[in-house]
Amino acid sequence: MFKIIFLFSSFLSAFAYSDVSSKQPLYAVATTQKDKAPKPLVISVIGVGASKLNTVSHAHSLALARRAAITDAYRQLTEYTYGVNINGRDLIRDMIVKNSRIRSYIQGVLREARITSTTFTNGLCEVEMEIVIYPDVIMKKVI
Repeated sequence: MFKIIFLFSSFLSAFAYSDVSSKQPLYAVATTQKDKAPKPLVISVIGVGASKLNTVSHAHSLALARRAAITDAYRQLTEYTYGVNINGRDLIRDMIVKNSRIRSYIQGVLREARITSTTFTNGLCEVEMEIVIYPDVIMKKVI
């Protein structure tokens, strides 16, 4: 039993550290100098939203298009950082596909995402949004 626990702990330490003797974390290997902190990762996306044709006013349609673009940008950031879950189901009868469904969904929490630019063109709104991810904060949570 002791050997199994020792092997398992050494297996985990091999993934948590790049060099077991120097106890350097994995993210320190990616930097140019070992004493420097890793560079933050900036993820930037462009969300696109369109307005309805039958709105109360032009300002209302612009506000709706901007809100749709912000929501699309948040969705893209969440897909990039957390990934996408995809479920599929096929109904086959007599060797012929009768019904095929594919459903995708995402779930995550984003903090400190900020809008860098907003442009309106012919009822279409484009919002550029970015988020900064610090690798040392992620590694502290993982290890």
